[in-house]
Amino acid sequence: MTAPPELLSRRLAARGRPEDGDLAARLAREAPMQADLTILNDGAPEAAAATLVAHLRGR
Repeated sequence: MTAPPELLSRRLAARGRPEDGDLAARLAREAPMQADLTILNDGAPEAAAATLVAHLRGR
C-alpha cells in the first residue's frame, strides 16, 4: 500500500509524532520488497480495502 509522496508527507506531518523522526529522510527511503499487488492509497479507505479484498479473493 502506498500513496504519492506529497500525500504521505501531509499525512505523516499531521500525526505530529516526534518518534516518526525526519520525515524527509523517511520519505526518501525505498522499501526493499517485491509485492504481488500495489495499492495506491490516495482516495477513500474503502476503495483501497475493496482492491485488496478483490485481490485476495482472486488468489
